[in-house]
Parts: sequence; C-alpha cells; structure tokens
Amino acid sequence: MGLWTAGSRERPSATVWPVVYLSRPVLEVLPQFRGDLKNGYNLFQRDRFDRFVAEQYVAGRSLREIGELTGRTQTAVRASLDRTGTPRRGRGAQRVSEGAR
Repeated sequence: MGLWTAGSRERPSATVWPVVYLSRPVLEVLPQFRGDLKNGYNLFQRDRFDRFVAEQYVAGRSLREIGELTGRTQTAVRASLDRTGTPRRGRGAQRVSEGAR
C-alpha cells in the first residue's frame, strides 16, 4: 500500500476515530427539595421553591442547574421566575467584554 494519487482507483484505508465529548457533572437534588412532589406540594413548599429559584438565578445559576438542584424541569423553573417577577437573562453565555479579551 503506497501513497494515494489522483489517478489511483483505491484509497488507503483510514481509521476514523469518533469524537469524544466529556460529560458535564449532573447536580444532585438538594435535601430540602427531595420528596416535595410525591404527594403534590403545598403553598409553603411552593414559596420556598420560588424564593430559592429567584435567589439562585439572580446569583448567576442557569435554569438547567436550578432545575437539577430542585428536581424540577426547566419549565417549572421558568414558571417560578414568572411568578416572582424575576427578569430573565438572554439566551446563551454572557458576552465577553472588550477589556477582558
């Protein structure tokens, strides 16, 4: 097997390696939110959830992270932000300022 040239009919066999992406760590549900949804949740639990979501979101956590920490979906986290009137950030990561580049 030699070098492949434009006039050759056979190409050399090439090994194609799969692209490997490292998985991100999955956050565990915090103890205060475990079991909240087994029998439905009451207003006290909802208020506690709403306060936690608003605090964590304002502190910079993503919807996904908050959902994992509370055992809820991103949709439930969004609804909580709407209930508390917490303004949502735009999609994607924050832009890097010119001075930080």
